[in-house]
Amino acid sequence: MDLNVRTKGNALPKGKPKVYFTSHPSDAKVLGLICKDLFAAHDCAVYYAEDMSARWESYEVDLQGMNLFVVPVSYALLSTPNQAMDQDVAFAKEHHIPVLPVLLEDGLLELYGQKFGTVQYLDPNAASDTGVSYEEKLKKYLNTVLLSEEMIKRIQTAFGAYIFLSYRKKDRMYADQLMRMIHSDPSYRDIAIWYDEYLVPGEHFDESIERAMKKSELFALLVTPNLINEENYVRNVEYPAARELGKPILAAMAKKTDEKELARQFEEIPDCVDANDAGSVHRLLKELISSAKLRESADDPLHNFLIGLAYLDGIDVEVNKARALTLITKAADAGLYEAMAKLAKMYHEGSGTTIDLKRACEWQGRIVSYFTEKAGETSADTLAARITYILYLYEIGRRDEALAQMEEVYPLCEKYLGEDHQDTITALNNLALYYGNAGRYQEAIRFGEKVYQKRTAIYGEEDPSALLFLNNLAVYYGNIGDFRKEKELLAKAFAKAQMILGEDHPRTLLYASNYAESMHHLGETKKALALAQGALGLKKKVYGENHPSVFESEVFIARYESALGNFPGAITFAKKAYEGQKELLGEDHPLTLSVLSELGSYQYKNGDLQEAVESCRNAYERSAKTMGSTHYLTLNRKVEYCERLGNLGKYKEAADMAKDLYDTFQRMNGKRDLVALRACTDYSVYLFNLGKNQEAIHYGLEAYEGRRAVYGEEHPFTLINLDNLAFYYSATGNERKALEYSEKVLQTRKRLFGERHPDTIESLHGIALRYWKLGEAKKALSYGKEAYEKRCEVLGKEHPQTVLSLGNLALYYEGCGDIPQALKLSQQVFELRKKLLGEKHPTTLLAGYNAFCYLEKLGRWQEAVTLGEKTYQAYKETLGLSHPQTQNNRKWLAEAYKATGKWLKARKLQSEER
Repeated sequence: MDLNVRTKGNALPKGKPKVYFTSHPSDAKVLGLICKDLFAAHDCAVYYAEDMSARWESYEVDLQGMNLFVVPVSYALLSTPNQAMDQDVAFAKEHHIPVLPVLLEDGLLELYGQKFGTVQYLDPNAASDTGVSYEEKLKKYLNTVLLSEEMIKRIQTAFGAYIFLSYRKKDRMYADQLMRMIHSDPSYRDIAIWYDEYLVPGEHFDESIERAMKKSELFALLVTPNLINEENYVRNVEYPAARELGKPILAAMAKKTDEKELARQFEEIPDCVDANDAGSVHRLLKELISSAKLRESADDPLHNFLIGLAYLDGIDVEVNKARALTLITKAADAGLYEAMAKLAKMYHEGSGTTIDLKRACEWQGRIVSYFTEKAGETSADTLAARITYILYLYEIGRRDEALAQMEEVYPLCEKYLGEDHQDTITALNNLALYYGNAGRYQEAIRFGEKVYQKRTAIYGEEDPSALLFLNNLAVYYGNIGDFRKEKELLAKAFAKAQMILGEDHPRTLLYASNYAESMHHLGETKKALALAQGALGLKKKVYGENHPSVFESEVFIARYESALGNFPGAITFAKKAYEGQKELLGEDHPLTLSVLSELGSYQYKNGDLQEAVESCRNAYERSAKTMGSTHYLTLNRKVEYCERLGNLGKYKEAADMAKDLYDTFQRMNGKRDLVALRACTDYSVYLFNLGKNQEAIHYGLEAYEGRRAVYGEEHPFTLINLDNLAFYYSATGNERKALEYSEKVLQTRKRLFGERHPDTIESLHGIALRYWKLGEAKKALSYGKEAYEKRCEVLGKEHPQTVLSLGNLALYYEGCGDIPQALKLSQQVFELRKKLLGEKHPTTLLAGYNAFCYLEKLGRWQEAVTLGEKTYQAYKETLGLSHPQTQNNRKWLAEAYKATGKWLKARKLQSEER
């Protein structure tokens, strides 16, 4: 099978950088589009196989000569067996040929990372996060890994001599072996070998062949039976032309051939030398081209660099990556800027060597020093080199150092390059991203606002990259809890993306998901669910049922269904996403385990307690096995497992685990680590449930102060901690302080979210409890009614939070002396919870227990006994004898037995405690 070739304007491919296109067979249709983009960015030749599922005879030789592999990336490529992914990309990696993946679909990044690792990709559908368009990025990348026509000419002038190698295309493998043999002797390293590679059938390159032959010192003829068994271009054109020009002829026999027939067909052909005998070939070369100007130029950095490039890209020599790296490194060590720049890119892109980001960073640092010494710290070249160096620092994990350096570089760019210079805007945007990733959200917002204004001032608000800047800015606002601003910006980005890109464009679907999240943050979860469902339908239409982006939408829908109280629906969607991720990424992939752990939270809310604990435990243990017990993601899964244990009432075990997690995160990342603060918050809650109120206050304050420092005083997470503190102070009898905190939380939530947001209503609910504890039952009833009525309006009468408010109203009626009304409401709550959660859910049992207590207070002992027996048995089966609620139920049931004269039953029940 022959390789096909495409070039810009159908020009001859000889001398152009060689790009190999390979894809999943179903993606071969994008070849034309990829070629169009490549030719617009660089004058290269694109080679491809007609059948992208077959391997041909000269596969290895042909592909070794390629300068770049371009691979369209689709779900099919990443998820099904195919030659492009399983053989071609593996071949490129083995031979250190750079690979350029081009994303065709959205939502593939996790699976992409599994297959391609750290190899950078380009996304033609994405707006740039740096303000550089796809076309500009492609051009820059190609100019990095492919040689320009000017550079190729410079390389060709660096050779000491030229040999014209003539061979049949069928013998391409032997030709490559002969070239390697010639160059195996360092004395002949600088001899260029011109040969017709990838001749297109039916085409004759007479003019270029004539020019090359005149330039050559020697005509080398590769002899095999293929040379004499049929009419061919070598015998009819190239050999006669060499004789006519009087060129010395070296005939090298690679495969036993009939020498008599060879002499008959090739007039005056000299005796053949054995092409497999390096000594004989080198001796004959010395005789035939002794007058040629051969040299090693070992002390000439520029010469070493150019010859190194020749061997790197196969410019008139075979590809020899090891020799190329040695020569270019030698030139770079001698201080040649071009060599240092090339070496940094080689290590960064994996061109001619394995990807080594640390070495790339080291060489880029030397480039910064070179320009600083040559042109000063504020020159355009120095600043551009520093921006790249900082990016490399960030990539190798030296993020604090990268941020500190970018803080220095941006003002210099602004002052010496100007505010609108591309490097200034790139530095500005990178600084915003680094601040955001460092948790410094206020600075991220300040610089994110500036970069968005700059970009829109230059390119307009409808520029696709401006939409991405708008999205990033919205994320920063969301990080500080300003969900109104987040929603405003995302609504704008989503609307413009629909108009500019279309409703089913990958970026539009991304903005739709983010916009839905912003609505959910503001309590508009029904709207968020509708938007997420619409996005899911579009994704299925665009990508099919089993696609990473589809699974991502299913996770969001599960989250919204849970928030709306539809726990069975949440479980259904979470399970779909989990099974899809498991099949796609494997059961131990971090994303798969994250979905499994999230499934556990919905199972708990639905009353599936053991399943919930099992899901979170499995997620944690598999993460520990795969990534190690101290990996950050493993510790996240452990936090979630710890919370499920707390849900089961295993407060001592959960508290010990939460304290250990908090200490671990502090050692790793300091007290202000976000997950450390979550573990600290959990620990304070478990201490509170264990009755250790002073300790709960201590750690509650620590978590509150930490979150206030990271997020700000009005962030939703900070307000949760302040609300928790209100409960802790209430438990110590300091009800006034508890009320003060609860009222502060209420007023802040009203201002941030409005009066109908679920968090605001939760604050009304909390204040009602504060007044009830203060003995002000009428005020408690007033706030409690308002909370219940608003939850009915916003969430519906059967939402778990609404039912919780109804249950608390019973407490307030009791405080006002209206026990019959308290009993009536408790019975309503009990029936609703049985309907929604099942008879054995802990909150159902609590409602039954409350109704049981009111029956006792009204002296309705026989009814109390009947209900108390049912709830007690269910508590034992569900939560166990040692759970606090089980113990309380047992105590009250024993009293009911006594009141009805059932002393033996009371005594037997009390014995269970012992």
